[in-house]
Amino acid sequence: MSSFAAITIVLSLALSSCATKSTEPKPQPTPAPTAAAAAAPGATPAATPPQFKKNILGQILTGFGLWEKIFPRKKEIPKAQPAHLVGTVKLVNKEEKFVLIDTLTAGQVATGDNLLCIMNERQTAALKMTGLRNPPFLIADITDGTPEVGDRVYAP
Repeated sequence: MSSFAAITIVLSLALSSCATKSTEPKPQPTPAPTAAAAAAPGATPAATPPQFKKNILGQILTGFGLWEKIFPRKKEIPKAQPAHLVGTVKLVNKEEKFVLIDTLTAGQVATGDNLLCIMNERQTAALKMTGLRNPPFLIADITDGTPEVGDRVYAP
């Protein structure tokens, strides 16, 4: 029952602060200065808009950090980066464990990047990019699996 009483008190404070009218006169907006008045020497800058006070409930909740505890912000979901097509496997050397990749553009991958070979929507091998290049061909070491000629190579 004590939590009900606390909620009742907080709500009554919120309603009472919202229901009261201010006896202070409201500031009148100032007209925008003309170009001639702004260019005149000794002209005063335009008045800044009035700052409004927060109500008591808002001050209490934000002052103690209760607002963020009651209404936490949604965490932004990280967006997945789509894998981009690097090229296709043109030659497989199983004894030396490397493949020759015919690339679409040679500048997409860097030395040491991990690559995936995919055929019929299944991963057939994992590759690691080497420093050897002869555009439009790249050479990658086989780290896992058995790639085949014609496999598509993607950079995750």
